[in-house]
Amino acid sequence: MIVLGRSSSRRRPRGSKRTRQTLSNLRLTAFLFLYGILAVGLVAGVRVGYRFLNTHPIFAIKTVVLQGVSSKTENELRPMLEYLRGRNFFRVDLDEVHDRVGAHPWVASTMVSGQIPDKIRVVVRERRPAGLARLGNSLFLLNGDGRVICPLDSYSGNADMPILIGLEDLNDQPTAILTGLEALDLIKETSLFFWNNIETLDLSDNDNMVVHLHNERAPIHLGDKIIVANLKNYLAIAQHVQNTYPALDYIELGFPNQIAIKPREGQSNGE
Repeated sequence: MIVLGRSSSRRRPRGSKRTRQTLSNLRLTAFLFLYGILAVGLVAGVRVGYRFLNTHPIFAIKTVVLQGVSSKTENELRPMLEYLRGRNFFRVDLDEVHDRVGAHPWVASTMVSGQIPDKIRVVVRERRPAGLARLGNSLFLLNGDGRVICPLDSYSGNADMPILIGLEDLNDQPTAILTGLEALDLIKETSLFFWNNIETLDLSDNDNMVVHLHNERAPIHLGDKIIVANLKNYLAIAQHVQNTYPALDYIELGFPNQIAIKPREGQSNGE
């Protein structure tokens, strides 16, 4: 039997799948186009921003602040930092500034920071003189590492301290200086009064440091290191020794548990 009539099933229009594919491609193309525009805009914005930050006059260094230094040290450091003025803030190498300032012999530590838009701040902790040394015919200040800081005559502060001598002909001068500074520190801890009375500490003999006092002409032999017990015992009898023997050739404190004095020949006992 043949039934004539309309089928209940509908056939899809020819070409609908291709249309959807075309629309999808158009969306992808549009997305990529917009993404490209945004990327180009972002790169352009970064370039413009970078150029602005690195070239605009507002970011030129106008102020360099130095803190924690004496006027003399500041006068010496200022010329070293003058190159910063006018430089772009974002092009300043803070590590370079730190190293330049830290190389100065009076500088113990440095902290460098920047303050947008145009300021560099340098905070310094200065060294304190740890000793004096006679080198040749001149006196020089020493820091705690034994390095020469500057000639004494260029220093305006207080430098009333014992003088290290006998250094000129030593093969290892830096080690001798450190040994002398350590010896003076130990003496100072033991007796500030005795330390204040020291005029010079002679380091010419590696095996025997020799002290010369302001009020005692006789040299005091300390040996190659300070024997604290001997020093304390001598200080306990020093006045009695001076009263008994007004003139001595030397005082020996360099042997353990022993104090020796040598009266000058021809001298009568003062007792």
